[in-house]
Amino acid sequence: MAIGRVNVAGLNVKLFNKAAEIWRFDGGDPSHSNSIDIDIDDKGYVYSSHYFDTIRKIDPSGKEIWSKKLNYLTSVGNLAVDNNGYIYCNVGTYSIGKLDSNGNEIWNFSFTSKGKNPYIEDVAVDNNGYVYCSIATGDLVKLDPNGNEVWNYKQSTSIKSRITIDNNGYVYFVYSSKGIVKLDPSGKEVWNNNEHYSNVVDVDDKSYVYLGSSNGDLIKLDPSGKEIWNYKQSDKINSIAVDNKGCIYFTCSSKGVVKLDSNGKEIWTYEGYNPGAIVVDKNYVYLTGGSNTISKITKELYIKK
Repeated sequence: MAIGRVNVAGLNVKLFNKAAEIWRFDGGDPSHSNSIDIDIDDKGYVYSSHYFDTIRKIDPSGKEIWSKKLNYLTSVGNLAVDNNGYIYCNVGTYSIGKLDSNGNEIWNFSFTSKGKNPYIEDVAVDNNGYVYCSIATGDLVKLDPNGNEVWNYKQSTSIKSRITIDNNGYVYFVYSSKGIVKLDPSGKEVWNNNEHYSNVVDVDDKSYVYLGSSNGDLIKLDPSGKEIWNYKQSDKINSIAVDNKGCIYFTCSSKGVVKLDSNGKEIWTYEGYNPGAIVVDKNYVYLTGGSNTISKITKELYIKK
């Protein structure tokens, strides 16, 4: 049974489920728990956040290990997972928490001192366990692995993108007033590029930056913030992920999933369903779907002849 269509070198052909899709996890009634975000650890375990206060852990074969309701939330929001399987997500209206691999809280940090309605908009974690949170007041806060504040970078306007951190601890995000901003590990601004305002950001192992915009542009910047290329299409980009070979994957409603090489040339598109968040590891792509599903697919799509 075909699960979608793939376009390879201009040929539109059927894609079969045994070829590309490893598994698909159905999270139940989407009116109760639509998937918001997804992340993976180094062992291939998948973690997802959902509306109506739920987080889940799924094993590498697609089976649910546990789900946990944080009963004081209406939405968990975005999450991040570190190399040891610790989970970072909202644990209160204005609080971020660190959970162990079983979903038990280790610590939490409240942002109530940062101003009125300091809602948490995003969270990220670096390779050393430092946590980065953007909040609605315009603050970007760095916490140490024990939940203590290290620094606070503040602007008067809100952060409009996800936060991403490179292998050297540099931080990238987009302010509505400054465009893309790069901070060093101490919180000092390295550069900003106000020519590009995007809603999603990612960075590769060599500190090249990728921006996805609501008008469909996907832009690659060099480590100094200068544009290298611009891949244009017409649909809003929902999420971006870059693998260890510099290939770029992004999701949008019209094309589904698109894979580009490091020069911005399209390799394939996968139109299986309407995906939202996307992450990749060395071998696989992980997606959230519009009907509250989570899927694991291969990075190389195979065609049934």
